[in-house]
Amino acid sequence: MPEGHTLHRLARSVRDAFGGRVVEATSPQGRFADGAALLDGHRVIRADAVGKHLLVGFSRADVSGRREPQRWLHVHLGLYGKVFFGVSDASVGGSEESEDDDDGARGHVLSGPPAPVGQVRLRLVTLDAAEGAGPLRWADLRGPTACEVMVRPEVDELRARLGPDPLRPDDGPERFVERAGRSRVSIGALLMHQDVLAGAGNIYRAEALFRAGIDPFAAGRDVAPERLVGVWDDLRVLMRAGVRSGRIVTTRPVDRGKRDDEVDGTPVRRGQAGSHYVYRRTGLPCRICATPVATAVVEARNLFWCPSCQAPGTQLPPFKP
Repeated sequence: MPEGHTLHRLARSVRDAFGGRVVEATSPQGRFADGAALLDGHRVIRADAVGKHLLVGFSRADVSGRREPQRWLHVHLGLYGKVFFGVSDASVGGSEESEDDDDGARGHVLSGPPAPVGQVRLRLVTLDAAEGAGPLRWADLRGPTACEVMVRPEVDELRARLGPDPLRPDDGPERFVERAGRSRVSIGALLMHQDVLAGAGNIYRAEALFRAGIDPFAAGRDVAPERLVGVWDDLRVLMRAGVRSGRIVTTRPVDRGKRDDEVDGTPVRRGQAGSHYVYRRTGLPCRICATPVATAVVEARNLFWCPSCQAPGTQLPPFKP
């Protein structure tokens, strides 16, 4: 499932493609036909991410200066959701398509939006290209867990349910420390609870706890508040770097490439070498102390940790970016 930095990158892509522009909204698949009809012919004026949720704000096409959206598109990608963007500029005689994470195919020459491929829940196409507002642009949403139209009270209710998001400048660590610090649940589980901290997923959970030297099985209430603040601060740094690069890289340069050996004849997965301290490194020696990395299922996902660096009672100094 995409982690929070991916949704913030997606929100930026939506702003870049559709910000201030009037769009046609359709549901080629048909499952979102009623919702698409509510957005059709409206202007995109906001695109935000909160944790793993995308919120796109729309106003009437004739109210270009409106700051408060009349309706919101709420999307949760889940495990399988993807957004594909396309652009066609008549001045250059071609177009290009790409996936939201910038890893999709590029350079496909098209005169306009192609015929929908697969189960396209929602397609957005700019309607104002002929008026000089910019090139024709489109986006296809496939396979989301949630795709719905909301009004402001529903958006407020969603945000109230979520914990603070390290990537939002208006959020701080206070609610995270308060919610985690009173809980008997393990900190390794709490970091996956989106009502405690919004946006972190399995990779950031494992890596942030390793970098803090915190036993993932310690109850939240047994982790000192200043150490919880340290986890928050570190996640903010790591996730901001993820927004910039599109990748999750948690290792310091000096530690990259250390102890990337084979385990039972299986090499480290290509593209992962050097990126993480413990995530998906079961049995490999810890990059810091050489103890084999351990794994256990916590919150239905594999949790990875170093039994030495994160032993109960360990008080390692936090990593500095």
